[in-house]
Amino acid sequence: MTRSRPQGGPAPAPDAKRARVRCAVVMRTVLLTAAALAAAAVPAAADTWPVPAHDPANTSRSSVVSAQRAALVAGWPLTGLPGTDLLVGPAGPELLTGTGSPLVLNANGTARARGSAVGLDAIGPDGHRYAFRNFGDQVAAYGAGGNLLWLSNRLDLGSEASERTIVPAPDGTVYVTGIEGVAALEGATGALRWVDPTGTDQTNALAVAPDGTAVYGRTGGTPGNAITARRPDGSLRWQVTVDGRINEIAIHTDGTIVVSQDRASASGGAALRAFTADGAPLWSVPTGLIAPGPPALGADGTAYAAAARGILRNDRIASTDTLLAVAPDGTVRWSLRGNWTTGRPVVGGDGLVYAGGSPLTAVRPDGTIAWRYPAPPALAPVAIGTDGTLFARGFLSSMFAFAAPGNPAALPVQAPPRRGLLSSAGLTPTFFRSAGAASLCTGVARCSPARPLNATIAVRVAREALIQLRVRRVPDGRLAARLDRRVQPGTTWLSTRDLGVVLPRGRAALAPGRYVLSVRAAAGRLRATARPIRFTVVAGATVAPAG
Repeated sequence: MTRSRPQGGPAPAPDAKRARVRCAVVMRTVLLTAAALAAAAVPAAADTWPVPAHDPANTSRSSVVSAQRAALVAGWPLTGLPGTDLLVGPAGPELLTGTGSPLVLNANGTARARGSAVGLDAIGPDGHRYAFRNFGDQVAAYGAGGNLLWLSNRLDLGSEASERTIVPAPDGTVYVTGIEGVAALEGATGALRWVDPTGTDQTNALAVAPDGTAVYGRTGGTPGNAITARRPDGSLRWQVTVDGRINEIAIHTDGTIVVSQDRASASGGAALRAFTADGAPLWSVPTGLIAPGPPALGADGTAYAAAARGILRNDRIASTDTLLAVAPDGTVRWSLRGNWTTGRPVVGGDGLVYAGGSPLTAVRPDGTIAWRYPAPPALAPVAIGTDGTLFARGFLSSMFAFAAPGNPAALPVQAPPRRGLLSSAGLTPTFFRSAGAASLCTGVARCSPARPLNATIAVRVAREALIQLRVRRVPDGRLAARLDRRVQPGTTWLSTRDLGVVLPRGRAALAPGRYVLSVRAAAGRLRATARPIRFTVVAGATVAPAG
């Protein structure tokens, strides 16, 4: 006979224990679920672009999804710049000016502040900033606050200061390349750890493998052309002789090494080649007489590179520009002909490949075209921002920013006009503010010195045409500046800097006064003229970057 518990009476001890256990299990499940949800809600670390090829392995690949269409961010392009290289650090995109510290940019292209380092060539994993000093013979390291951490001793890596790179590795080693050697510095002190005098005509091809091995090309000495792999302590891991100079190196996460190799002889030999992590050859895709450009690596190991496939015709080199996609097994997945630049492509987080040229082109992993941007003579992608903005360098002193998906400030690029040769021409101040001795203003002469330096000249043509820009003084009509340039259909952006009137320090050289800008276009027998644009240049004092 089962005895029933009286209403309201205490439960037996075993039942109370089981209830407590059930309650503890439920609470633990709730807590674990909440912790998992909280962990999932934490945003992933921002993917910066701290070195020219994104990372020490030179993959040129970001984990961030970038531009899905040809739409510029409002305020861009920036023209008349003192420099056209850009890195992306924790503070955002930083324009490398070539003189002085970099400019940290807002989303609309305005300068938010000066960077903490005097010059900038690379940003380390720890946030330290590195720059060359003394004509490239020394390396300086700066902290996040701009304080000098160390200055290396003189490095004898050749006489060409412009042909040098700094590669901070994840383990703290700082590699430095020059045309005559490779050096490794202690990241904490800048002390020289080891140096390899590779010889002459070294191409600065160096990448750091996932296991910390430094892989670089060697030209000169014995052997004459080789790929060398050294451990961080300088000990030789392996060395492979090759039949041509190594121009560029990229390393996949599995250790596969992809190189761009120059031709070995007058008869050819240039190729895109791959090696295992131990230096064993994997595959080779020949490109004739001309070496392919630097490779970028997709997440699956596919190598993308622009190649000018050179052949001899009547003792002259003829080439066909081709964008190649080579699978990890060495088969060519696809090739696209076009007017490509030989710079390094950039790969977004969704696999879109951005290739430089005229036009700038976004290519899907299967080889189909996602979008094209045909405006300037040529554009080369340089970086992807933490928000997905794609940055591209223009032909002359200009920088473009293409909007990431969902950017409310995206401005779709206008298509070429359907009627007429020259649809419009306009002159507007850029949003880029910098120090200078003159400001350019449209309209009446009531311009503050703090107004933007230089201006963007936008010209929209229906077909490939020769444009003629003339700037004349008012009222005497004397020619102050001129520019003749052949442009592609669409909208082309120029600047007063492009007109060839530049002061020694790179500032706008138009003297204060009133001017008129005229724009003409010619294509075959067609001629067109835009309405004249009047503007004023006003003298002003040096100004600080706008906040």
